[in-house]
Amino acid sequence: LPFKVTEFTPGRSWSWRVAGLPATGHAVEPLGFRRCRLVFSVPLWAAPYVLVCRAALERIASMLPQRFPPRGHGRP
Repeated sequence: LPFKVTEFTPGRSWSWRVAGLPATGHAVEPLGFRRCRLVFSVPLWAAPYVLVCRAALERIASMLPQRFPPRGHGRP
């Protein structure tokens, strides 16, 4: 499908439209020294895309050093 980037902040975030509809937004929020939060914004009409975002998050996490487990994954 045709898409267009509608917002872009270098090194921080971007959003786009797909087929003329607002689609997902992606952001990296700094949290301190060597820490950040990844954010995926998904409009209600694209709710199934949350599964794709979840898979992307897990893939990104698998590339990081495992010094600290991800929050919210039920690990001690």
